Amino acid sequence: ALQEEMKNSLETVLCPFRGCGKTIPINAIKLHEEQCDHMKMKCKFSEWGCEWIGKKKDLEHHDNHECEFRNEMGRLVNAVREKVLNQAQAIARLRDTGVYQAVNRNTRHMLMVRGRNAGNIFD
Repeated sequence: ALQEEMKNSLETVLCPFRGCGKTIPINAIKLHEEQCDHMKMKCKFSEWGCEWIGKKKDLEHHDNHECEFRNEMGRLVNAVREKVLNQAQAIARLRDTGVYQAVNRNTRHMLMVRGRNAGNIFD
């Protein structure tokens, strides 16, 4: 009901990002927020130590000219990200084929057997 009301609303709101100042129809605010050049962003290497936080419109300049992680470290980080993504995709494919369940079942069985054998040692 609320979504339908928002979709049909003619009301407008001010963009919440400092520096933008645009007035947006309430039914388009989510789309505008995703595209607004004034949205705060972190560097793509923030989890690796880059502390830059700035506007979306300045991100490309930071990536290309300022970020200390963009060269050698950037290539390393991107390679690690790609390997993690490939592993996640491989795991998803295994789950889809049922191999994952079979491996899980065998692992659980092996742990049960080990547990029983370990108990026998101390009896």
